[in-house]
Amino acid sequence: MKKNEFTFVPVFNPVSDQYINNDKPLQNVLEIILEQISNQSTKSEDDV
Repeated sequence: MKKNEFTFVPVFNPVSDQYINNDKPLQNVLEIILEQISNQSTKSEDDV
């Protein structure tokens, strides 16, 4: 039973880091997304 045939590569994989560093816009987007995720996780608890 094959559910997913593609291989998921983690964002924090050391190999992918060299590609991310070569693509500044992508790096900025990833930083913004990670920042928003961390902010949401803290805000969800504080805004109760």
